[in-house]
Amino acid sequence: MNNNSPINLILLYCGQRTGNFGAGSHIGSLLPFIKKESNIRFMVIQTDDKEAEKVGMEKIDGVDVLRIPQPENKLFLASTQDPIFKIYAKRLVEIIYPYVRGIENPIFWVNSIDYLNVCFELKEHLDCQLLYVHHAWSWKIHYNVSDEEFMEVYRKNECTDASTAIEFTRYQQSIAMLADQVVTVTDQAKGFFTRYLGVPMGKVSTIYNGIDMNANSDKVDKCFIRKRLGIAEGEKIILYTGRIKADKGLGYLLEAFKKVLEEAPNCRLVLVGKGDFEEFIPLAYPHSTKVTFTGKLPKEAVYDWYRIADVGILPSLHEQCSYTAIEMRFFQVPIIVSSVDGLEDMFRDEYDALKLKVNYKENGERTLDTNDIASNILRILSDQNLAKKLAENGLSEAKEKFTGERMWKGYFDLLRDMNQKEGLFQRGQEGY
Repeated sequence: MNNNSPINLILLYCGQRTGNFGAGSHIGSLLPFIKKESNIRFMVIQTDDKEAEKVGMEKIDGVDVLRIPQPENKLFLASTQDPIFKIYAKRLVEIIYPYVRGIENPIFWVNSIDYLNVCFELKEHLDCQLLYVHHAWSWKIHYNVSDEEFMEVYRKNECTDASTAIEFTRYQQSIAMLADQVVTVTDQAKGFFTRYLGVPMGKVSTIYNGIDMNANSDKVDKCFIRKRLGIAEGEKIILYTGRIKADKGLGYLLEAFKKVLEEAPNCRLVLVGKGDFEEFIPLAYPHSTKVTFTGKLPKEAVYDWYRIADVGILPSLHEQCSYTAIEMRFFQVPIIVSSVDGLEDMFRDEYDALKLKVNYKENGERTLDTNDIASNILRILSDQNLAKKLAENGLSEAKEKFTGERMWKGYFDLLRDMNQKEGLFQRGQEGY
């Protein structure tokens, strides 16, 4: 196949769940580049589509989309190996087949293990390649311990408390083994696949997430934004954006915020995102009026909070290549992050972020120190030079490492290599 052969890229997109764990932002960042690339023939297969009335091709925003309705029995794609889900996957491939059978060297792009059974069927019945982009470790949601401790449990397969974590890790291992190429969004994930799960080093590449953004924070009227959002003059904003979940460390953050108020009472903690409000709203008491839960907001509304934030914080117990962290950098928000996974990859302590040490209980559970969180927040609030340094270095790092253009170059180079079917197992040595 010559260098000018078109790349036939087919995205498998689940209409119900692909927006989770950063996958939606990831697709949105790459799509403008894909649409502009003349050498790529791009198609989306959208399954479990609640809005589609029948199977059919549509042109949506200039992209060919095969829409497949969700079955009347509300069955949906899942990685579980139960017979009914495997039969459903087989039926989906039967529906897809007439639309793709004439495509030369199709590359199916998947972002989720929900497509594991579909991928087995595709690889069995079509001459195709599979690109799996890994966004998050499912096991970390269900079992909060170190990587090393989890792998001990995984190998022994004897811990009932970790049964769900083990099950999902097997699925992620299976789809990575099945794939022709795997992209991880951090070196941590690449190392876990190759060191612990036996995925060949040569077929795993790290490509960091990226966005193209001109925040123009210096040109906006911050006083106007603060007034419109009901923020009092002189009130300091501590900002978290993301899912409102326990694994994001929000229990620790809310407890730490109470300690911040003891020394800096003119502060407000703002938590932007959807999630388990009933669990966390009571934790703000007795300072409930000092804590704002906004719910999910449109992008521009989130950007307004970035523009006026004094401190950004991501106290996650696990994280990969956080889009929130990248956005905060572009808006020059001084950031505090926990020293976990992708955040450890993305930031340098005291250079472009302040890092929170991760501690472990006797049972191996990951924890954060609320005193550590509070003291780091107070450091940034009280030291303008430190805040300025973190913000400026963060912006510099974002422009160098986390742009959409740099991200796209990594994917395009990989897709071009896959299209040539040459040297596929020599890749994966460097991230972009």
